[in-house]
Amino acid sequence: MKFNFRLAGMNLRLFQIAVGLACTFLFLAIAFSRVQLGAVSAALAGANPLWAAAAMLIYAGNLALRAWRWQVILRPVAAIPYPTVARALLVGYGLNAIMPARLGELFRAEFFKKTYGLSRVWGLTSIVIAVPASPS
Repeated sequence: MKFNFRLAGMNLRLFQIAVGLACTFLFLAIAFSRVQLGAVSAALAGANPLWAAAAMLIYAGNLALRAWRWQVILRPVAAIPYPTVARALLVGYGLNAIMPARLGELFRAEFFKKTYGLSRVWGLTSIVIAVPASPS
């Protein structure tokens, strides 16, 4: 009997997706169990849309500058396009928001290892350099 590596890879990928979705729903359930949705909707209803838009624009600008700074930090090691750096930064921040122990930072290093062959050491070093300079 021949072993089909392609089928095994697909099964592993499906398993990873299932585990990822299960973890996502678990952490969302934990987060929403502690939130009073009525208070959230009341706060959103009373918010000034202009201030909310201004805050979102400022935050988007801040993220754009952080991505650019991280690209500059990585430049001596690898020439990674800005959109790729920005995507990794945003996904890493999103994971940091929902997972413990800043696991999003490890995702960022692993992403560049798999995508560009960048050593995990260089990826993590660039993150260690960039994170203390960030206000959050």
